[in-house]
Amino acid sequence: MSRRASRIPLAWQNLRHDLRRLGVALAGVGFAVVLMFTELGFLIALLDSTVAPLDLLDPGSTHLVMISEKKETLTDLQRFPRRWLLAAEAFASVAAARPLFLEGSSVWHNPATGRSQSIRVLACDTKDPAFRLPDGPRLYGRLEQPGTALFDEKSKSSFGYHLLTATPPGNDMEVVLARRTIRVVGTFAMGTDFANDGNVLVSPRTFEALFPQRRIADADVATVDVGLIRLKPQAEPAVVRQALEGALPPETYGVRILTLPDLRCKEQSFWLRHTPIGAIFILGMVLGFVVGVVICFQILASEIRDHLGEYATLKAMGYRDPFLWAVIFRQAIWLAIMGFLPGLVFSAALYRLLESATGLPLKMQPGWVLVVLLLTLVMCIVSAQLAVRKLFSVDPAELFR
Repeated sequence: MSRRASRIPLAWQNLRHDLRRLGVALAGVGFAVVLMFTELGFLIALLDSTVAPLDLLDPGSTHLVMISEKKETLTDLQRFPRRWLLAAEAFASVAAARPLFLEGSSVWHNPATGRSQSIRVLACDTKDPAFRLPDGPRLYGRLEQPGTALFDEKSKSSFGYHLLTATPPGNDMEVVLARRTIRVVGTFAMGTDFANDGNVLVSPRTFEALFPQRRIADADVATVDVGLIRLKPQAEPAVVRQALEGALPPETYGVRILTLPDLRCKEQSFWLRHTPIGAIFILGMVLGFVVGVVICFQILASEIRDHLGEYATLKAMGYRDPFLWAVIFRQAIWLAIMGFLPGLVFSAALYRLLESATGLPLKMQPGWVLVVLLLTLVMCIVSAQLAVRKLFSVDPAELFR
């Protein structure tokens, strides 16, 4: 009899006998799935967006980076003298050492609304460019003209990007940046982060015109935000890094030399461990998990309570607790899978909406799907374990009094 009973889809029948309750259960599990996907998506977007400028660098021409020892993140204004970068360029294994200039609080005026807001301005050598751009030679060639810029097409819509797309080919749109008029001659794709809503790329010549106080043409007094070091063929970055740290003049104690992967890891680690933003999103994921456990527990506990008589009959017939646990376990698995699928679809649509609105890199990745699926399964199994305890503790004879 037990073999025949084991072939009966009792778990599925228990779920589907009340479609209204099943719909509520799936909505609850789906809500928890969407909440976990949203928090995880924002957490990964935080980490990816902060290193977007580094990911745009050409790894074939940037092997080491030089930054100020006090610089915790790329958004910091800590800089180092340019002459230290020139000293590194004189090293035997170094082919070139190029400066990357950043200004994160420049004022951009929306040409349509006149609204002012902060935008990040980046500048790199147009002859030996650091960033990989589609159609790069043509765009960098146009940047060599003074007073020109490339606009980040992933910037927030409040900067007036729609006007750029509406501008007829061959006509450059003029905008006001840092109280100076510049011409936008093209676009590139970098993306926003939690500190910058938009980006503009210019040549060092235009950068100096926009920010004369930086005096970047004077190597003796100019300061650099990030130094990009390209090594000669066959040179090992780790070996050259150690040699550079020992060979640079003593007064350069205020700089650090890192590989590109090390700087990327340092940047993400800072935002994850030393800012409240990372903790908030991690807490949000935990909250979504707990909410799912509570909702699933309520559904399973209610189902057990409504069918105590039936479960008591099974126990009186000789079915032991492991059999009853297996039934509740299967119900939990059904709830997890059936609630996960609509939550996944809704989350993917929500990602596209949020990416369009914020410019953050919110894209559904297979690894994220697997992580949330496992969390959903664990969430429902934990709920089942909590809900089934009451069934185990009840004497079947008492259920018929």
